Amino acid sequence: MVGCKKQTTETKAETKTTEVKVEQKADETGVNKDQKQEEPLVLPAVVAKINGEEIKKETLETEMGKAEEQFKKFKQHIDNTQRKSIAKNLLDRMIREKLMEFEGKALEIKADDAEVTKEFESYKERLRLKTDEEFKNFLTTHNMTEESLKAEIAKR
Repeated sequence: MVGCKKQTTETKAETKTTEVKVEQKADETGVNKDQKQEEPLVLPAVVAKINGEEIKKETLETEMGKAEEQFKKFKQHIDNTQRKSIAKNLLDRMIREKLMEFEGKALEIKADDAEVTKEFESYKERLRLKTDEEFKNFLTTHNMTEESLKAEIAKR
């Protein structure tokens, strides 16, 4: 075990502590198995649990698929070592987002619908797509819908 990282989310009435464990397997020589040979990435059904809420394998795999699509666009091959690194970085991000979500709820912070709509329109403009059809194609390519994009904007 490499170590444990504790993160705290404070609410009005109590303090919740979330432990995030990162494990790294090493053999008796102390050399990480990844350095000897590439092993495929194997994930448990639940990859993280934060304050009782689970981040499931499928959710992480979906995000990994999106990341891999970006690499493919630039014709870059991803080996298993890189795949593991991407998974770790994505999971770290997902944990941070979940902790911020808990904090937002505790502080009763909620996105205003008008603000979400304004940011959504601004996002569309920044993409510089000329038609609604091009925007729909963009969303499809990135495995998103207008609703999922708006939900992501509201969360942020």
